[in-house]
Amino acid sequence: MATIKVGESVQLPCEPPKYVSSNTQVATVNQNGVVTAVSPGTANIRAVTAITVVTADIIPDPAPTPDPIPSGPTNEPSGLALIGERPFNSVDENPLFDDHDNGSLRFTTDETAPFSPPNVGQAFYPAGFTSKGIGVGESNISFSGKRYLYVRWYLKYSSNWYGHDSGNNKNAFIWSNGSNPSLVFENLCQGYGEMVPGFVGQDIVHPLADEIDWRPNIVPSARFIRGQWHQVELYVVGNTSGNADGSIAWWLDGVKIGEVLNLRFNSGATNWTMFKNCSTWGGVGGPNVPADQYLNVDHVYVSGK
Repeated sequence: MATIKVGESVQLPCEPPKYVSSNTQVATVNQNGVVTAVSPGTANIRAVTAITVVTADIIPDPAPTPDPIPSGPTNEPSGLALIGERPFNSVDENPLFDDHDNGSLRFTTDETAPFSPPNVGQAFYPAGFTSKGIGVGESNISFSGKRYLYVRWYLKYSSNWYGHDSGNNKNAFIWSNGSNPSLVFENLCQGYGEMVPGFVGQDIVHPLADEIDWRPNIVPSARFIRGQWHQVELYVVGNTSGNADGSIAWWLDGVKIGEVLNLRFNSGATNWTMFKNCSTWGGVGGPNVPADQYLNVDHVYVSGK
């Protein structure tokens, strides 16, 4: 019995006039007795001479499986310190994170989760769900004010995800100065249309707007794909007092897809004080969710200074 890897070869111990493979889809043999594994499986190699018959079973090793999405901090700026992270295995697994705002965070298993499978967090929307502007699947982490904040996590929308008719499908909030959220990261999608990863700014001082949305401006074609895991990274810089020197940047699957500079979030200095991983389907009113759907979340990582 011989075991070899796919693509490798082995020399049989004799050189008879004729070699035959019982399954050339698994292994081939030339007339010098060199056997080459082609694919996983078992093949019988038969060697025939005038006086004897020699056989060998060839069992190739399976081909290697592809690597998952990179799990490292691929675009985390240098000089930041870890604030907290969680793999979404259970409630209260990390005391820095609060799951108790409305008790809507669920846990399920997904072996395809790219960072810390099999357990993942889930925001679940049953058929008939009516938008009330209430977050689902909440997990919050509060911290002392940071001007520079980096967040990375992984998300997957169900293959049947139906976007609210407002186009707002929020999945993360960043609060500043212990007040209302200044930034919302969301999936800008209506119905079964394309899902655009973008930001919404709320009560931004400059540019002056009660609410303004930013779509990918570096890779305008960037989209979430239903039923597929994505790596999301956000880097936000608060403005100094009286200045429009704040900024936002975001990445999808390691690629920088958007950046906005010269922002003034607040009249004074902006310091970020909370990251809330939370799905909110629309605002108030609109159609009901047509069928059970979900947003799965894997491993959130937060750093700053």
